[in-house]
Amino acid sequence: MDSETITKPPLKLKPWLKRVSLIPVAFVIFWVLFGSVVVECFGPKYFVHGRDFPYDALPANSTDVRLFPLIPFCPVGRTYEFKCSEEEFLEWASGWREKIPKLGEIQIKDRGFYDRITSDGGVKVSEMGEHAVTGWTFEDRGIYFVYDRTNGRALRTSHSR
Repeated sequence: MDSETITKPPLKLKPWLKRVSLIPVAFVIFWVLFGSVVVECFGPKYFVHGRDFPYDALPANSTDVRLFPLIPFCPVGRTYEFKCSEEEFLEWASGWREKIPKLGEIQIKDRGFYDRITSDGGVKVSEMGEHAVTGWTFEDRGIYFVYDRTNGRALRTSHSR
């Protein structure tokens, strides 16, 4: 008996118990990767005042904010529209240059096509008349900041493909 050592056999889990024990791990991984997106998808889509909008800082006097949230694997990124003055829009859009240095100069255009939030909360490409716009594109990605001069609404939209 001196030369023999007693070893315990390794603990064997039943196959069903192995699968059940992976559920909490999978949930934590999912929540870390997609938790904020899930909260955004099921959160409010309309805000009376821009100061209540939780995702980006909007101009102080902005109102009537409508949101199309980030949706996993959707080519349209977070898109939102709000009412503000053109001066507020110009200041707000210029402030994005710190985060996105490659934004183009703000230009006034007679006509353009942009993702717009529809009355049912979806997104549809729509024509816009006279507007101010700045944006950045690279291959199949882009982000635009647009001010519809006719309706007094600002738009922030992005896409990934």
